[in-house]
Amino acid sequence: MQTRKQSLIEALTNTVVGYIIAVLLTYCIMDAWGHTFTWRQSMEYVAFFMVVSIVRGYLLRRLFNRLHA
Repeated sequence: MQTRKQSLIEALTNTVVGYIIAVLLTYCIMDAWGHTFTWRQSMEYVAFFMVVSIVRGYLLRRLFNRLHA
């Protein structure tokens, strides 16, 4: 069973990796679809979803740890 701190570290690590991938994909895909985003706009757009992802991942991990115990 993970501690709360370990759950948070896992969720943060997963989200940071996802953030990097999402920024690159947002920048490239939006450009391919004819939407011009700057790197900063791509980073800001994805940052919002990153915060949501961190909270979601942490809460779900805690829920499943509680259900498992």
